[in-house]
Amino acid sequence: MSKKSTLRLFVSLLTIFTVIGLGGAPVAAHAEANAEGATITSAQTEKSEPKETETRDNKEALRQRVETLQKKGKEQIQAKKTEHTLEQRQKTCEARQKGMTSRTTNLVKVATNHKKVFDRVFEKAKAFHDSKHPEAADYDTLVSQATTAQSAATESLGALTQLQPAVTCQNPDATAQSISSFRTALGDTRDKLKAYRSALSNLLSALESARKNDTQQGGNQ
Repeated sequence: MSKKSTLRLFVSLLTIFTVIGLGGAPVAAHAEANAEGATITSAQTEKSEPKETETRDNKEALRQRVETLQKKGKEQIQAKKTEHTLEQRQKTCEARQKGMTSRTTNLVKVATNHKKVFDRVFEKAKAFHDSKHPEAADYDTLVSQATTAQSAATESLGALTQLQPAVTCQNPDATAQSISSFRTALGDTRDKLKAYRSALSNLLSALESARKNDTQQGGNQ
């Protein structure tokens, strides 16, 4: 091989190696850059996903916290309303406690005194009949009716006395119920005393009529 041929071959090989060397470096560099970029993008994605999840969790926790506080606020307001209502009722009860106790005691006392008066009238009427012996029409029947009315009044008055309410402000509902029962018993006692008085009135009218008749007969004699 001549020197010129050898030189051409050397130059050709050198050119090939140079092209390969210069061309390979950019390709490798570009591949490495793409790989590095993919790694960075992946890392950024991995970092952004936890942040988004953390943000959603924080919002949910905040929402739950707000709902819990709102619920507690409503419960506290309701509790204050209930407490205020009970407090008002208790204050009203305390203001009326003495008055209610005094009034119910007086009502029982008045009913008891009425019955005592009726009992004395009944005894005097019978005593008058036994001593004067007026010929009263249906005397035995009238005495029996008065006795029955007297027993009913006695029983009703006993129930009224037992139902006299013990006014307490610690339990307003129980006090209200006991007062209602007392009023019912009081109405019954009044009715029984009216019936007793009516029976006595009938008896006294019969005795008065008999006395007048006896007086007229004695005057005529």
